[in-house]
Amino acid sequence: MIEAVQYNMWKRLIVIAQFLAVQCIVTNGASARQDRSMEDYCQYKGFDYSLLTNDEEDYIVNSTAYESFEYVFNICREIHYNDTICGEGTAFCERTREKEKSVEQYGDIDTITFDQDPDRDYTPYLQMTGIHCQDDEDKQSESRIYFTCQEEEHIEVLYEDFDECKVYVMVYGPCRGIDPIYEQVGTLNTKEVALLLDSLNTMYLPEIDYNITAHRVQYYSKILPEATAGEPTYELSGLLLMPDGFDGEAEVFISMHDTATDATLVPSNAFVNGLLRTEYGYYALYAAIAATANGKVSFLPDGIGMGISADDTAEFLVPHAYAVSVFNFIAGVKLTIEDVDGNIQLSSNSYVTGYGEGGFAALSVHKYSSDEKWAKADVEIQSSYPSAGPYDLGYSQISTALTSNQRDPDPTFMAYAVFSYSNLFNISNVFNKSVESDAQDWFNGAYSQTQILTFMQLKVGTNYEGLYSSELINSIKEGREDNELLFKMKENSLSQVFRPEDVSYVWLCHGEDDDISYYSNMQAFVDTNNDNPNVRYAPKDATECTNHQACINPCLAELFAELAGRTTTTTSFTTTTTTNVIPWFQKTESKIGMSVGGGILFIILVVCSVLMFRRYRRGNYKAVD
Repeated sequence: MIEAVQYNMWKRLIVIAQFLAVQCIVTNGASARQDRSMEDYCQYKGFDYSLLTNDEEDYIVNSTAYESFEYVFNICREIHYNDTICGEGTAFCERTREKEKSVEQYGDIDTITFDQDPDRDYTPYLQMTGIHCQDDEDKQSESRIYFTCQEEEHIEVLYEDFDECKVYVMVYGPCRGIDPIYEQVGTLNTKEVALLLDSLNTMYLPEIDYNITAHRVQYYSKILPEATAGEPTYELSGLLLMPDGFDGEAEVFISMHDTATDATLVPSNAFVNGLLRTEYGYYALYAAIAATANGKVSFLPDGIGMGISADDTAEFLVPHAYAVSVFNFIAGVKLTIEDVDGNIQLSSNSYVTGYGEGGFAALSVHKYSSDEKWAKADVEIQSSYPSAGPYDLGYSQISTALTSNQRDPDPTFMAYAVFSYSNLFNISNVFNKSVESDAQDWFNGAYSQTQILTFMQLKVGTNYEGLYSSELINSIKEGREDNELLFKMKENSLSQVFRPEDVSYVWLCHGEDDDISYYSNMQAFVDTNNDNPNVRYAPKDATECTNHQACINPCLAELFAELAGRTTTTTSFTTTTTTNVIPWFQKTESKIGMSVGGGILFIILVVCSVLMFRRYRRGNYKAVD
C-alpha cells in the first residue's frame, strides 16, 4: 500500500514536472520566436515596420465579401486572439464576428517573407501561409499585408478569394526608415593627398587643408519616398569622404564614377584593407579627394545595380537612376551626420562632376536637382563639371557607335547601354538572335569590360554591328522614329533638353578625338545652349589627348584649376568671361576681346609664367613641371 502511494505520488510529480517543462519550453520558445520575428521580420528594403506591431491588441478588419466574418492579424508578432484553429504561432486569422470563432488560419508567424508587388506600384508586402485550407487540405492558405507609410492609420481589404484561401489587406500607418549604415574603411593624411594629386602632373592643385576619413555607406532608395513612389526599393552603397577637423557647414561635392561593367569596381570598394585603389573609379576618386582635402564633404554613389545592389540590373545611362542614388544618399547622411562627425553640418550648396558615364550622370544630377519632387533632398547644384559624357545618347552617340565608319574600339560601352535599356524598359529585338542570351551573361555584373570585349570578339569577330538586330541597325540608318529603343534613348538624352538655370553653371570638358563618347555629344549640348552664358566648355585637341582614356587627366586638370582659382581658358558664348565661373570660388571678370597689342602682351606673360613655373616644385597654388 505504501509502495502504491509512493508510486502514485512519484507518478504525479513526474507528470507535474513534465507539464512545467513543457510550459517552460512553450513559453520560452514562443518568446524567442516572437523576439526573433520582431528583430528579423520587420525590416525590409529600408523600412522598419515594427512601429506597426500592436503589443496591446490585434488589428481587426471586416470581410468585404461576407459581413458576418472578420480578419484578425498582427504585424511581426503572433495575434493575441487564440482559438482551436488559430492557435499558437498564428499571425493572421479569419473568424466569425458575432461569436468570434476561428474558421481559417491564413498566416503563421514562422512563414513571414517580404517582397514588392510590381502590379501595385512596387508596394512592399508581408506574406504568410497558414496550415492548409479547412475545406481543401491540398491547398495552402495565404495572406498578404501591404504597407503604405503615412501618419494616419487605416486598414482596408484589397482581395479575398475563399476558393483559393487567399486574403490581402492594406495597412496605412507610420513607418520608420532605416538609417544609413557607416563603416570606416580608410584614411588619407594631407601628405598622402599631396603625393596622390602630385602624381597626376597637373599645373594647378587646390589647397590641401584637411586629412580625410573614408566611410563605406549602405542606404536605401526610399529615404525620400515621395520622389520614388511607384518604383522598386533598392539597397544601395557608396563612398563618403569627410574632411577631418572641419567645424561648421560644409559644402557638398558629388563625384560620379566612370563606366564599370564589373559591379564590384565601384567607389565603395576603393579602400582595400585601408589602402586606396584608384582603379575603383579613377576620375571620381581623384576629384573627390581633392575637394574633400579642400574642405568639402564628398559623395561617391555606386549606383543602382552596382556595389551592394549588384543583384539588380544596372541602370546604365538612365538619368533618373542617378538622381535616385545621389539624392537619397545625401538625404540619408544629412539625417544622420552626427553619427559620423558631430562638428559638420551639410550645406545645400552642392557641386557635381564625373567622367564618361560619370559625366552623363553629373549632368543628369544637375538637371534633376531643380525638379520639385527632389526638393526635400535640399541639394542646390551651383555648378557641374561633366566630362566626356554621351549626352547626345539617342542621337549622334548611338548612330556613330553602331553604324558609322568611326568605329568604337570598345563596343562594350554602347552594348551595355542597349542591354540596360532593353532590360529596364522591356524592349525586345535589339540584339542579334545569336547574341541575346550571351548578352544576359556578359552584363550580369560579374565581368570587366576587357573580359566582355573578348567574349564579343569570340562571338562576332570585329564586326560589332553583328551584335545587334537588323531592325535596330536599319532604324538608325533610315532615321526612323518608331523604334522603341531609340525612342527611349532620345527621351533620356540630355543634349536636347537641359538648360541650366540662371543661378547655376555647367563647365564641360571633352576630347575632340574621343573614340568612345564622341565629341559630337558636347557639340550637341553646346548647340542647345548657344545663347546661355552659364554654359562653358573646354575642348581638348590632339596635342592634349588622343582618345577617351587619355583625356581623363586633362579634364581633371581643368577641375583642379578651378579648385585652385586660376583664370579660365574655356570658351563661352559671350565676349566676357569670369576668372571662376563657379560660385564655389572667388570671381573676377576679364575681357576676352583684346587689342592686338594686348594680345601680344598676354602671350609674353604666359610664356614668362610657364618658364617661372618650371623653377618650382608643385605645391598649393604653385605651378609645376
